[in-house]
Amino acid sequence: MVWAVFGLFVGDWVAWLLVKPELTFDAGWSSFGRLRPVHTTSVIFGFGGNALIATSLYVLQRTSRARLPDQLSSWFVLLGYNLFCVLAVTGYMMGITQSKEYAEPEWYADIWLVIVWVIYFGIYLRTLARRKEPHIYVANWYYMAFILVVAILHIVNNLAVPVSFGHAKSYSLFAGVQDAMTEWWYGHNAVAFFLTAGFLGMMYYYLPVRAGRPIFSYRLSIISFWGITFFYMWAGSHHLHYTALPQWVQTLGMTFSLMLLIPSWASAANALLTLNGAWDKVRDDATLRFMMVAAVFYGLTTFEGSFLAIRSVNSLSHYTDWTVGHVHAGALGWVAMISFGAIYASVPWLWKSKTMYSPRLVEVHFWLAVAGTIVYVFAMWNSGIIQGLMWRTYNESGTLAYSFVDSLVAMRPYYIARAIGGLLFLIGAVVGCYNIWMTIKTAASSVEPETTADRPAIAARKAIGLVLGIVIVSSIGGLVEIAPLFTIHQTVENAPDMRVYTPLELSGRNIYIREGCYACHSQMIRTLRDEVERYGPYSLAVESKYDHPMLWGSKRTGPDLARIGGKYSDEWHVAHLNNPRDVMSVSVMPAYAWLSRTALRTDDMGLQLKAQRAVGVPYTDDMIANAAADTYGQAAPDTPFAEGVTKRYGAATNVRAFDGKPGDLTEMDALVAYLQILGRLTDAAYKPWNGIKELNTPVPRPVYFFLVLTALFSLGYWVLMPAWPIGVTYTKGLLGLDDRQNLQDTLKQAALGRDQWAKKIETDSYATIQADPRLMNIVRQSGRTLFGDNCAACHGFNAKGGPGFPDLTTSSWLWGGDPAAIAETIRVGINSTHPDTRVSQMPAFGHDQMIPSADVDNVVAYVQTLSAPSTAKDAKPGQIEAGKTVFAATCAACHGDDGKGKTDLGAPNLTDKSWIYGGDRQSILNTVWSGRQGRMPTWESRLTPLDRKILALYLFDQRATGQ
Repeated sequence: MVWAVFGLFVGDWVAWLLVKPELTFDAGWSSFGRLRPVHTTSVIFGFGGNALIATSLYVLQRTSRARLPDQLSSWFVLLGYNLFCVLAVTGYMMGITQSKEYAEPEWYADIWLVIVWVIYFGIYLRTLARRKEPHIYVANWYYMAFILVVAILHIVNNLAVPVSFGHAKSYSLFAGVQDAMTEWWYGHNAVAFFLTAGFLGMMYYYLPVRAGRPIFSYRLSIISFWGITFFYMWAGSHHLHYTALPQWVQTLGMTFSLMLLIPSWASAANALLTLNGAWDKVRDDATLRFMMVAAVFYGLTTFEGSFLAIRSVNSLSHYTDWTVGHVHAGALGWVAMISFGAIYASVPWLWKSKTMYSPRLVEVHFWLAVAGTIVYVFAMWNSGIIQGLMWRTYNESGTLAYSFVDSLVAMRPYYIARAIGGLLFLIGAVVGCYNIWMTIKTAASSVEPETTADRPAIAARKAIGLVLGIVIVSSIGGLVEIAPLFTIHQTVENAPDMRVYTPLELSGRNIYIREGCYACHSQMIRTLRDEVERYGPYSLAVESKYDHPMLWGSKRTGPDLARIGGKYSDEWHVAHLNNPRDVMSVSVMPAYAWLSRTALRTDDMGLQLKAQRAVGVPYTDDMIANAAADTYGQAAPDTPFAEGVTKRYGAATNVRAFDGKPGDLTEMDALVAYLQILGRLTDAAYKPWNGIKELNTPVPRPVYFFLVLTALFSLGYWVLMPAWPIGVTYTKGLLGLDDRQNLQDTLKQAALGRDQWAKKIETDSYATIQADPRLMNIVRQSGRTLFGDNCAACHGFNAKGGPGFPDLTTSSWLWGGDPAAIAETIRVGINSTHPDTRVSQMPAFGHDQMIPSADVDNVVAYVQTLSAPSTAKDAKPGQIEAGKTVFAATCAACHGDDGKGKTDLGAPNLTDKSWIYGGDRQSILNTVWSGRQGRMPTWESRLTPLDRKILALYLFDQRATGQ
């Protein structure tokens, strides 16, 4: 319960961070990305894991009528397991993480858990072998499956090569598409055997004992157990629909996910039917009510899980808050509820108390938990569905109706509701913790003696048979799904131009992982029309072939970053990372200002590259030997080290001071370098005992009918869709469907639908379009989304600009403010890599002594008078006149004698109140002293000529209408 309160507190704090991101303390440990795994690990492993270990050892002894073989081993498991949880949680706060979902702890913690788990398994097996009951009760089947399969999953998924034995960092043995499949094979089945099987074992003991009723059906227990053990292991790939994962694996995952309804609902039905005749106890006993509600939520969440695995539904739900709602319906409604019920039942038994200290507080806890769960889950269901629909909604004209920022703004009320729901659940847990502590404090415990009955000769043999059965049955699905991905050559496309990360980019990737950026951003553009039109070409497997581990992500609190490289300038990235709300007022991203203040470590880069080579990345001896020099050289273009970077990694390698401070190598340099390379590494997408019974009641016909119908539907889907590997290829299915071809067909149909108005906008003059209300309505609809997805990151959601980024709603436009000039600026950029780029470079007049130091203040005072004379009231006598003289001699050539600027030179008007870098004295002084070289990337390759024309018309219209 201590872990529950701590984990729920951190979780609610994290939820409030998405409402008020400024709640961080300008320190890495307090950011969303580092605290999120603290929450998940504390709740899943700290609370859930301890509940499973404690109840499994209690249930094992009660149903076997045998004590544990020794006390030392169980104490070792208790202390050792909690040490693992502490190592994991403290590591996250220091940025030590693998980034794998539900498997974030690094290699040293993983090895320690294996040691603890072996002792735990030994205790369980030795106790089963010593049991006085010939029958292994059903709860123990589930606990054994939990122990065995979690061990298999943990070991395989966490195979990694550490940088060194003195270094916390390691690199996953798997990369890209193979790592994606392995990670979600683990992630989904960690849910299956940690959060499902183990807690079903808990339910199969505590619910019938508390209700005083026998388990309804032994047959349903068998169907449920072996169905879960077999089907679950095939279903992980439904988390990867429409990605670069081979389509047959996706289909296999979906069909087995549907099949999972059979064992899942068999267990839910078995639990609820067991309560027949005991509903009066459910009404009067809050502890039993916890268990009943848990069974209901188990049935609902397993149905929802199968529903979300359907490809068309998953295309809407994935990356949205719907998945968060689904996960928490299971975590709060199923796992926490059954755990609270089991704890409330166990504590009086163990401490020989008739009841809990306060049954009334158990009631209070129950209703707080139910209320918190409902508020949380319904908020996330609504949020997720709205998100998904907004992302894929189109205007009448066939263009995207909403930008990503629009969806973020729409989520705020639901994020507040989520935080309130989490707070209610947390208060309930605190009440429960107090109640448990007082029960223990006011009771006296005694040890129950072990029975002296002889144990059956076949006990050990039956236990070994159960172990082997679980291992064999659970391994089949994983082998069929994962093994072919390492042998079929079509899994990863061939891209001869694919290059490895430079040491600086690799360091940036490690920082991206350390700060938990993967928790909010995906790096996978799916084969869906709206994603391709919003983010660019769909992702290929080859693009992540050197990613150890892959960072495809599972949530988009922020936009996809698969093709962010080159989209925005280095200066924008630095400003955005220092304080996201400076460039996007509605952003919920935490600030990472300390990156600019933290020097980048380079002394271990050789070891980093060696570890990368050990897992298959083709770094050469030369690259390893010069790793530290290349790390520095890539961010120091004017040093001899820079040439070595381009020599070893290619002439197209970005070499510049990414943080804008030549000579200083900071973590900001590394992270910006990594972001700027994303998408650019290649050009290529049951018996009676202890008052508990199992009956063999015939299964009701409607239940059998539902189970058989589900199986038949899934089998039919296998035949119709690509589903099975055959040598180096796979079955195409009777329908012969192909995601990539379907996407191409959809895009062609969409283009045909847009042709009528698109051709007119492409060919008609700007004046003609502006005079046509129908065309301008299309421009306003399409332009708003284009601006939100491409321009708002710099110029703000309302186009009002920010520090370093101009206000686009005024009449002050450099190089002309008519639509044609705006379109050209969008095409070529400003100080960009385009050969026809607009050039705007204001010299560093003060720094380079082009204006004497004594005259800099004079010029500043005069410039202030041009737009707001009152701001120069503190000027010394004669200072303004002296500044005017210097201005005429030095500044008027670009800004004009009257200071109204020259659009053809990119020199802004100094007489209005529109200041890009600020109009106060200190800002103007900084500009005159250090100069300004604003940058805007070229959008020629990212936006089509039609898109640029629509965007230019939209911006001109916004200024004209004053919106």
